[in-house]
Amino acid sequence: MELDEITGTWGYSSLPENVRIGENCYLERNESFASFRSRRNPGLRIGDRARVYTWTTFNVEPTGYIEVGDDSVLVGPVFMCADSGKRAGGRPLTASAPRDEARGNR
Repeated sequence: MELDEITGTWGYSSLPENVRIGENCYLERNESFASFRSRRNPGLRIGDRARVYTWTTFNVEPTGYIEVGDDSVLVGPVFMCADSGKRAGGRPLTASAPRDEARGNR
């Protein structure tokens, strides 16, 4: 394992073409995407300024879709999605909370 693979300095261009990364995102390790198999386009959308830290896993089956909202901070969730779309961040799913909501600001 290379140091870049776990410090967020790896090449995000190695992600599958159906993964959409917003502006100013931080993805700590590429291993988070090892179980990503979605064939949907997009199969994963990560919002602007989102932070995805170690232990986060995107286990997405071929027909699955996950959306991570803007300003989300993910530390260790394991997302499992086989068919329907899931959203993390914002209000629909509380697997993570955008920074402002975590502080009590709405």
